[in-house]
Amino acid sequence: SRTWLDILHAADCNHSLKGFYAANSKVIIGNGNRVKFWKDVWVGTRAISEVYPRLYNLSIDKLSSLKDCIERKRNSNRWNLRFRRPLFAWEEEEVQSLYILLNAAIPMLSNHEDWLKWKASSSGQFLVSTLHKRSDSTTSMDTHPLDLIWKNISPPKVQFLGWLVG
Repeated sequence: SRTWLDILHAADCNHSLKGFYAANSKVIIGNGNRVKFWKDVWVGTRAISEVYPRLYNLSIDKLSSLKDCIERKRNSNRWNLRFRRPLFAWEEEEVQSLYILLNAAIPMLSNHEDWLKWKASSSGQFLVSTLHKRSDSTTSMDTHPLDLIWKNISPPKVQFLGWLVG
């Protein structure tokens, strides 16, 4: 089944939609199981893979969860990022820069699930109506909300449910 993070990753093909999601969502870290260390925005304003693309490309743990990386750090008392080859000196400088960023932002994990807070609604839950409001208030959205429901990679029954909810 799809998770909220899968939905965000699916928006990668539509830059306007991705920007809208990025501006209106915030990852709330719980146990760190669902947050991807490299690909999700959990520290700063961009994913680590976007800030350090070279290190991401060299990583052998591209799909590691935040929890996995933090547990490895706890076990060895240092960040233990793994790469497919020994790093060059300038890449080691990037790793040191990344370590400084990570050490300043280590989240405290809890027993609760990670979740996505939707800033466009007061309840914090995603609402299709926020897409409708956005399409009414701006013409910069290059995809109509109904196209988001019907023209995507979701199975037809999910598309139909989205149409019913909208």
